[in-house]
Amino acid sequence: MNEALTGPMSTFARSRSDALDDMVLQRGRAAVVVAGQSSGVEDCRELLLMLGLDAGTERPHDPLLAYVGPAM
Repeated sequence: MNEALTGPMSTFARSRSDALDDMVLQRGRAAVVVAGQSSGVEDCRELLLMLGLDAGTERPHDPLLAYVGPAM
């Protein structure tokens, strides 16, 4: 087995990747809920922007922008 694919760092990398995938899914679901509750296109745009769910707010694929909470 390739050394780069084993050990704690690979476990961390997989966990981080899974967390980023989960974040993308949650953001997508939240955007759908906001769109369903808004009264029009402009209202939807403003709500998404206000909640940080607009396309320009965050790039989930950028690991520097992903929030990693404190270890407990």
